[in-house]
Amino acid sequence: MRSTLLLAALLLAGCAKPPPAKPTGPAVVATPESWCPEGFEPGANNTCFALPRTTNPKTPILLYLHGMFSGQGSSDEWSNVRYASDKGFAVILPRGRRGMCAWKAEAKDAYCWPGETEEAADIESVIAEWEKVLWQVEALLEPGTHKRYVVGYANGGYFANHLATQGAFPAAAYVVIGGGELHPPKQGVKPAQLLLVTAEHDPAEGQKMVDLRASLEKAGWLHARCTRPGERALSKDDIDLALRFFQKTDPKDNRDAKVTMGLGCEGLSVAQAGDPTPAKPPKDVAKGQKK
Repeated sequence: MRSTLLLAALLLAGCAKPPPAKPTGPAVVATPESWCPEGFEPGANNTCFALPRTTNPKTPILLYLHGMFSGQGSSDEWSNVRYASDKGFAVILPRGRRGMCAWKAEAKDAYCWPGETEEAADIESVIAEWEKVLWQVEALLEPGTHKRYVVGYANGGYFANHLATQGAFPAAAYVVIGGGELHPPKQGVKPAQLLLVTAEHDPAEGQKMVDLRASLEKAGWLHARCTRPGERALSKDDIDLALRFFQKTDPKDNRDAKVTMGLGCEGLSVAQAGDPTPAKPPKDVAKGQKK
């Protein structure tokens, strides 16, 4: 009997599966999923960027501030912004912060830019997050002078206006599309070239843009305003208009010193756009990295 039980135990042991072998290779570390739209590369601090096919020592950089969005955002909006890289601009696409649209319940998880109620420190920290990607993109371009321009749409337009009128971010020119006033222009701030773009079928934002223009005129701030046909949604024509405006702010391409772009634009004289004050590279950027 005992020998029978022993034989059965041996047979069962032989049928048992051996324990799985321990992995001997390096541990696999999961990389966080990028939110970057098609055609954009992941950049530092959760940003994205797209470079033009060909570059030169004066390839300009466009910083785009998106409208409020949830999830992955609008593929049409990203595609229209990506168009700027086809026109020779290096495009940087930072993302706003979740929870800054908490003025209504359905938008509490959306990505937005700081508004009037945010503390100055919050606004400064958002801007500081762009520093690394700006240096990253400049390092990928040919060494030279790469002027910076800003386009803001809807919620991003409000924030772009804040940056321009408060002197919070150095750029050669700004375009605000469908975004009204946050604050009156700050005393002592050097005026940046500014274009306001309003859709005909957007009366609410249109009135805010009228109020913004009145504020700019009161402050003697040089600017231009365009009313274009259609709805508020960002279009490729908006981006094309912005790029042409940026070209007009370059004194070499602005021989008549006027903005005459059509699309209902009311052109005002455009002064020479000053180059932004060069910033020092981030402390943790490797030494020897080209600008």
